[in-house]
Amino acid sequence: MLLCVSSYLGGSLVYGEGIAVGRHNQRTPTPEDTLHLSTANIAEEGDVIFVPVPGAEQLSNEETLRAQIDGQVMTIAKVDNCVFAFQEFCTHRFGPLSEGTFHGFNVQCPWHKSCFDVRTGKVTSGPAKVDLKTFRVETRDGKICVGVPCTAEKS
Repeated sequence: MLLCVSSYLGGSLVYGEGIAVGRHNQRTPTPEDTLHLSTANIAEEGDVIFVPVPGAEQLSNEETLRAQIDGQVMTIAKVDNCVFAFQEFCTHRFGPLSEGTFHGFNVQCPWHKSCFDVRTGKVTSGPAKVDLKTFRVETRDGKICVGVPCTAEKS
């Protein structure tokens, strides 16, 4: 009986609350339903290259899409009629944030409930402790464009 209770409690703490989960670095494979884009043949503007993201204009509120631009996987999300771009994988255990839920301007990781402000990338609720990388978003010629650093690896 004690073994059953301790197993339940341990599982609840680790899987439900994300307590004492390893924070080792690992690679998460990019999901198949990802847009693959490139900065090739796009003019640099200072230290940023703005890449048009097909379909981003049609996003509904709290809807996301996943894009990979020259190796950087990101989530593009529409929240409160504004479009935001931030790294796809949670900094805690690399959960897919494009599959997360929104609470105002916070996206919640579907795996361990870490929350991040989509405007700034700041952690608003743990277990994550490291902020997300965010990307500039601009509308150009009616298209949503994401700004990626020129230092991004060219394909």
